[in-house]
Amino acid sequence: MLFFLFCVLSCNEELKQSFQEQVIPGELPDPSVIKVGDVYYASGSSNNWGPYYPVYQSKNLKNWEFVNYVFDQKPEWTIDSYWAPELFYENGTYYCYYTARRKDGISCIGVATTDDITKGFKDQGVIIEWGNEAIDAFVFKENGTK
Repeated sequence: MLFFLFCVLSCNEELKQSFQEQVIPGELPDPSVIKVGDVYYASGSSNNWGPYYPVYQSKNLKNWEFVNYVFDQKPEWTIDSYWAPELFYENGTYYCYYTARRKDGISCIGVATTDDITKGFKDQGVIIEWGNEAIDAFVFKENGTK
């Protein structure tokens, strides 16, 4: 019995060491993480809660600090359902591809840009409309072409 108790306690300690605390407080579904230079940036869905799409930064993927929101007010063409932002960086410009429901009820993918991620983004509008629902953008490059 003593041996069994020792094994349970030892395993419990190993389990504790294998788990890490949540690194960004609260809920951040549909996360996107990019690395620009030596800094990581993360964002995630904000659903219908504004400001929209919080942005965090980290140098080590463990210690994160809030930077800003992609939007402090919802883009003019949108009504709700702010999901799955996809961060991307190229040639000095940060991009945020995101899903939102248009005023006619159709989910579309929009894009916003900035040259300074700490100052928020400027919406560039809808870039993909696909039937009743276009969701979960992802940037794909093949042979240098997006």
